Amino acid sequence: MRVIMHVDIDSFYASIEQRDNLRLRGLPIAVRLGKSEVIASASYEAKSFGVRSEMDISDAALLCPELQLIEADLEKYAEASRIFQQTCIARCREFEPYSVSGIPEEGWFDYTDKIESWEEGEEEAKSLKTDIRNNTGLTSSAGVAYAKIPAKMASDYDKPDGLTIVRNREEFASLFHDKGARDLFGVGHAIEKRLKALGIQTIGDIAKQSPDYLVEHFKTVRGTYLYLISRGIDEWEVNPSYSLAHIPKSIGRGKTVRRRGTKNFDMIADVLRELSRQVGASLRGNGYYFKTATVEISGFNSYGKRIRLSRNRTFDYHTNDWRDLYDAAVRMLYNESNQQQISVIKIGVRAGKITQEQQLTLFNLRDYKVL
Repeated sequence: MRVIMHVDIDSFYASIEQRDNLRLRGLPIAVRLGKSEVIASASYEAKSFGVRSEMDISDAALLCPELQLIEADLEKYAEASRIFQQTCIARCREFEPYSVSGIPEEGWFDYTDKIESWEEGEEEAKSLKTDIRNNTGLTSSAGVAYAKIPAKMASDYDKPDGLTIVRNREEFASLFHDKGARDLFGVGHAIEKRLKALGIQTIGDIAKQSPDYLVEHFKTVRGTYLYLISRGIDEWEVNPSYSLAHIPKSIGRGKTVRRRGTKNFDMIADVLRELSRQVGASLRGNGYYFKTATVEISGFNSYGKRIRLSRNRTFDYHTNDWRDLYDAAVRMLYNESNQQQISVIKIGVRAGKITQEQQLTLFNLRDYKVL
């Protein structure tokens, strides 16, 4: 019996701010990352006005004039993420060699052949949600389904503090076909706009299209994806970022800086710094060290053409210091910005060639009092 569960902490950054500050509870708030002009997380009070993550702050202020902006506290969020992930890992150990895959505030769990009924899956989800609340002080929503992406969509179905079960493709269609196209996992603003131009408004509308029609308008990979997932057809596996004997190949974080793009290097570098700190916190929390730094840039070049770049640098040593990651990434960013005059929409940073053993160098040998 294939059973996949997805769990997601509700409005992660904003919920942490409301958890820790009584004055903010019940108010529409949004968290911004560094100098980014894009919202990183919005409270449910703000979402009721139409405010959402990755929306330009200026647009959000028009929707909700009373919106309060909060500067992100990455160290606090990293600690909450560590506790959340450790809670998930502790649950995994009960089902060894069962695994979990996720980002700071969410994860997929593969229960295939580990539980025998949907009722058992529902109880497991309730139990995990209780553990998360007790350990972090935050609510989470869970989806239990027959496949990976339906489980993710199920966890988003009844937020906050929700739990939704999707047993088969018929239940998927019943729950989601009346939802807007944007509610289909993987459909962002640009794809939604193109779908609407074709008269396609809902997930059910997508499902009515032929594969040839969708491939014609969205090319092979994306068109095929839309065709399959809108029908609830999903064979994707849960590839673990954690198992008892697994070390990930890389750990990365990315964020939209400004949807319309910006050449403000200080703003972009500030966001890159916070992302590097996030990656560093994840590395240290898991006892990992990295050797390769990668910066990923999405934006427009001087001719207005959309571009995506990835540049990397390999060190002579392994480290878990976020400053090493940031220093390498910001230098690569500076070089590309000067060469191509990029207007940056999204920036990302990634630590690669990860190990659990630090290689001693002339610099860190001093920490061990060898020299």
